[in-house]
Amino acid sequence: MYPAQDTASSPMPYDPASVYLLETMVSISCQVPHHIEDLWPILFEHLSALLHHDSAGQYSILLIERAVAGLLHLCLILAQKPSLRDQIYVSLDLLSGLPPDVASSVAEQIVVGVILLVQKYREIIKSQTEWKLVFALLRSTLTHSEAARLSFDLVNSLVADGPEQLVTMDNFSALITLLNDFATIAGGTVEAHQNQRRRHGPLTVANSPAVERGHKAIELLTGLKKFFSPIINLSGLRREDAWEQLFLPLLTSLKDQSSNAAREVRQSAIGQLQRTLLASHPILDEADTTQVEQIFNKIVFRLVDDLLKPNIFQRDPQGMPETRLRASALLCKTFMHYEVRESQSASDIRILWNEILDLLDRLMHVDRGEQLYEAIPESLKNVLLVMNATQILVPPSADDQRNERQRTLWSMTSERMERFLPGFLTEVIPLPEVSEITSHSTEASAS
Repeated sequence: MYPAQDTASSPMPYDPASVYLLETMVSISCQVPHHIEDLWPILFEHLSALLHHDSAGQYSILLIERAVAGLLHLCLILAQKPSLRDQIYVSLDLLSGLPPDVASSVAEQIVVGVILLVQKYREIIKSQTEWKLVFALLRSTLTHSEAARLSFDLVNSLVADGPEQLVTMDNFSALITLLNDFATIAGGTVEAHQNQRRRHGPLTVANSPAVERGHKAIELLTGLKKFFSPIINLSGLRREDAWEQLFLPLLTSLKDQSSNAAREVRQSAIGQLQRTLLASHPILDEADTTQVEQIFNKIVFRLVDDLLKPNIFQRDPQGMPETRLRASALLCKTFMHYEVRESQSASDIRILWNEILDLLDRLMHVDRGEQLYEAIPESLKNVLLVMNATQILVPPSADDQRNERQRTLWSMTSERMERFLPGFLTEVIPLPEVSEITSHSTEASAS
């Protein structure tokens, strides 16, 4: 009945009779929805034979288009039958497995069908698995411009304030992934444009729908923070679990997009990342060492390390120096916010501080850019002064009363900074005069 699955062969020619019979079958089934339980096994067997990953490319795309539209139309009927609702997700899974070239050709039909399903029967999409299937299907169509526009409108309606807003524990993770994809595609679009070496100007929010969606995706991502408390209250999620499942994925997405090739997307992401890290949140416990370590090791350090990579820099050679500058400021501000406080003076920050100095050293010398070479010492000066004021970084004195941690931290800081800013530490935090030390030593000996 169906052709041999030979991926090397060309698609079968368009057969009007096949399309007519398919549409007749679907039409009759839709007219007798009360018999869908009896008809569904036959319908799905035929449609899945057409739409299976290994066979979809063998048929005329016109036939595949009608099969996709027919299957999604039938899903609207399945949604009315509790006993068959699981078959909706079997159908969506089938469609998400279409070969990329086929999925792109039928992208609009897929998105229109999914939008109708979500708008009319959103109450049946409940679990994380179900939402992931819905969004995975949308993600498979994002390379198609019109489908991407429709998908983004749907996501925007779910996240933005309004009657259709729907953000829950079950779809939160999938929403972050989908919004992150929109931003990533914006960057990919810009890189493709650059590689074509076109003479007209760069792609921006003003002239590229993909970049506009990517920029808006960052806003929507950041806006997901307002759902933290409602989700926790409804789900009973523990604070530490909320950090892992809600907050950290959002921070990771903003971190990833802070090196995006699209300048407006990148600038928005790093700005939102800084505001998010330096603000208070119900999930974030600044006294939780595990959370703070993850903020540095998984977010801030990785961002700076990414921006130092030559291949990342080449995404936007004109704009990346400014992004590196903003990342260096973020590094210093985050360190002062979480670690340089009087309440933290007893904490051992030596490993963390050494890593920060390493990154600042690399940033200063990565390309000898004037901006970074001048700005980093100024940022570092502020950090050193605050560390000194909070008795975290204390220089030696005549009657040295520093504890072991303070002595080690000063020695380590002095040694590390001499490699890239000789004399800078004692310029910012002067050592006591030699005569003063000698005088104190003499008095101590006499007594």
